[in-house]
Amino acid sequence: MVLKQKKLGASGYFVNFVARPDFWLATCRQVMRQTTRNNSIKITPMKKLLTALSVALLIPFFSMSQANEKLQQALSQDEIDAIAAQGENEIAFWNYYANRAATVQTMTGDLSSMPEISELNSLRKNQNIPEVNAGNFNANAFNPMAYNLDIDNQVYYYRVGNTDQVVQIMSEQRIRHLFNNGY
Repeated sequence: MVLKQKKLGASGYFVNFVARPDFWLATCRQVMRQTTRNNSIKITPMKKLLTALSVALLIPFFSMSQANEKLQQALSQDEIDAIAAQGENEIAFWNYYANRAATVQTMTGDLSSMPEISELNSLRKNQNIPEVNAGNFNANAFNPMAYNLDIDNQVYYYRVGNTDQVVQIMSEQRIRHLFNNGY
């Protein structure tokens, strides 16, 4: 059985592969010769693009399943392992909580009845957590998980010195709602 490859298109090649094993072998040999002749596989722009896209898409999935720096600061490795045992989504939630539960708001009026941010120092989970006060407070570095607070269903407010700035630490329930709804 002899088939002409002329004007057969892709289906003709399929017929040749199935009907003539020698054609398949010859094609494989030709590919191998080209690969060994060049001593490398050609990296085309399309291969580079696909590789870059694959890496870019996979990085968030790997990072979601790992505890971030704030989580490691506030929890022991056993606690992190227990959270990880509940699933990757749970680690992702607690990373989200550590980064988004505390917000700084500007409030007007008399804030003197509100507790000072330095009062959190007595609630630190361990001595590795730096002390916080109005002079060194940094909203981006602040870790709400580093303190023994009942976060299940309660919101906390702390004033930052004698300024109009107030730190709000949201409840786990509120943050879980935001996390589940993609905010």
